[in-house]
Amino acid sequence: MKAQGLGRAVLVTVLTAIVCAVAMTFYANNILEGHLDSHVLSARFFGAPKAVLDHGFKLFYQGEQAGWDGQFYYYIANDPLALRDTAGHLDANAYRYQRVGLPLLAWIASRVSGADWVSPVVYYLTNLSIVLVATLIGGVYFARRGYGAWPVLAWSLSLGVQLTLLNGLPDAAADALLVIALVFHFRRSLWPFAVFSTLAVLSREAYVLFPILIALFDWAAFVGFDRTTLGDRTRRSMALRSSLAWIGRRGW
Repeated sequence: MKAQGLGRAVLVTVLTAIVCAVAMTFYANNILEGHLDSHVLSARFFGAPKAVLDHGFKLFYQGEQAGWDGQFYYYIANDPLALRDTAGHLDANAYRYQRVGLPLLAWIASRVSGADWVSPVVYYLTNLSIVLVATLIGGVYFARRGYGAWPVLAWSLSLGVQLTLLNGLPDAAADALLVIALVFHFRRSLWPFAVFSTLAVLSREAYVLFPILIALFDWAAFVGFDRTTLGDRTRRSMALRSSLAWIGRRGW
């Protein structure tokens, strides 16, 4: 049963990967003029950090267009600690840097691969890899509980996930990290849940509500269990004392 669940999860993950690859190929060839590097939709309006331009990065919009938000998170991926000139090319420094989760993971991926910068391709592949890992883990979770792995496709192939992947936004990665965190929570694996929920919050700040609500529900459940247990112990103790008192009165 476990092997069957894993097989179905792998199948839906492969299907998700194929759809994502086809979507990006079509997008790059027809909208991005054949350059996947442009998928973050950068613009001359904000410019780009020197470290990125020095590696041959080309700005997509050369007119008065402001571009899309993906450009900001891509720049942060090359400067996650804000030590260079990145802040001067963002529209809202504090807001963008509070969504550092995906950029940080892309930075780590680039360093693991031996690169000295985060290329647009590495940035995209990091985003996609997080989604695929969440699809696999979510598929296994559903399949092993008798629902089949297919329900996870309602998320992984949704328009929101596909659009944010295509344009370098952190929303898909945030969703994926939250999915992974929730599966670990349901499995009662505390430390993995803490790590992935933290990364989810760092990718989309609103997701801080999930660990807070989980903590509140767990606390309420614990308090309710403790009160019930305490009440049971008290009732048993009172019944025992009453029995002993009755025996004493009988002179037994």
